[in-house]
Amino acid sequence: MFVKLDLSKTNCYIGEPVVASYKLYTRLRSESLITGAPSFNGFSVSDIDLNSNGSATIEKYKGREYNVYTLRKVQLYPLQAGNITLDPIVADNKVTFLRREYAGSQSGDLFYDMMRDFANETSPVGSVIEKKVTLKSEPVIVSVKPLSEKNKPVSFKGAVGKMEITSVLEKNTITTDDAGNFKITISGEGNLQMVNAPKVVWPDGVDGYEPKVTEDVDKMSVPMKGSKEFVYPFTVGKAGTYKLPAISFSFFEPEHGKFEERQTEPIALNVIRGKGNPGGTLVNAAGEESTDDGMSWGDKGLIFSGAGLVLAFLFFYVTRNRNVAAREDVSRQVKPAMPASALSSNTPAYISYNPLAPAYRKLQEKDSKEFYCTLDTSLKTYLAQKLKVPVEALTRKRLNEELDKCGVSLHVSLMVNSLVDHLERRVYTPDPGDEALDATYQKAAEVVSLLDKQVTF
Repeated sequence: MFVKLDLSKTNCYIGEPVVASYKLYTRLRSESLITGAPSFNGFSVSDIDLNSNGSATIEKYKGREYNVYTLRKVQLYPLQAGNITLDPIVADNKVTFLRREYAGSQSGDLFYDMMRDFANETSPVGSVIEKKVTLKSEPVIVSVKPLSEKNKPVSFKGAVGKMEITSVLEKNTITTDDAGNFKITISGEGNLQMVNAPKVVWPDGVDGYEPKVTEDVDKMSVPMKGSKEFVYPFTVGKAGTYKLPAISFSFFEPEHGKFEERQTEPIALNVIRGKGNPGGTLVNAAGEESTDDGMSWGDKGLIFSGAGLVLAFLFFYVTRNRNVAAREDVSRQVKPAMPASALSSNTPAYISYNPLAPAYRKLQEKDSKEFYCTLDTSLKTYLAQKLKVPVEALTRKRLNEELDKCGVSLHVSLMVNSLVDHLERRVYTPDPGDEALDATYQKAAEVVSLLDKQVTF
């Protein structure tokens, strides 16, 4: 008996799948347990379900037939070029033998009945003996070729296989009060699990946010087949007609060793003015100028007068509180100030401490993994305190409900959700780039600043 590694190929490109099957070949009855699993360093790994029921296949190896059991089967996608060694698998086996002297004393049907029931431990005491043996497969080298730099498209981000791209708007007409959704779908076969969100160059006047990513991929097929969907929320502040750009996507096709590029068509977007964003004037039945919200300028005069009184009261209240706070600061120590370099350009002066300070320290240390974990925790703690909700109860549904109750604008709500999505992804797949860490922190600081402006209780 022995353990052997079978590979579907030993030469491939970066991102091209290799199937590795670790098999136990035996002509003996045994019980096996894997005690040393391979690490697969240098590969993205997806296990293939064996649907094992303990049955064996029959294979001939070097002229002899063996019962073959598959211990593990995986689909490997190389992440780097070079010769990569696949580690061996280690299996402990308990093998049961029939004593020679006992077998020699048996004849006829009794002997064959005993052999038939051998695995069921029905043999007489003393007739069998157990041996333990540790088996280890031989390491195997996979030669991974780099992707050519020749004719590599600007849009190439590591996709390998055969794929297509489509884009569509959830609604082609929205109002300035709405959030739109721009959906991009990449489908086909290859390393779909490693395909990243395509870059969208938003037209002037359209504010786009981080996409929500979903996938429908059959990980049992080789290569993987299915689709990956990216839904980008966006808002538009001004009515008009806009054109969302064509999206370019490219992949490397390993069968012919060349790059392929696909592109969607541009999409027209019609934006009409919403009720919360009044524009030009109309003339109503009484001959007074009015906006499309139905209020005359006479009515608005009363509103503006009332607003003036409210503003005067707020000015008095804020001035009084500032004076009180200044006196209290003499007798107590204030919270540590937020470092100037940690503030967003939109951060107001009245924020006297930094709720993201732990993440800021990790940012200074350039520790990408700890930075994303710490920023995710700090942001959720801040949101829970700001919205007066226990952290453990702050589900995505509850978060949006509380933001809505507090009157947080759609623009800021989308920013919060986009940031939370981004952090939850980066906790598991950190981006080590200094610029990416700094940009993420600045987004978080801006979200804190905007929420402090809009949620004041």
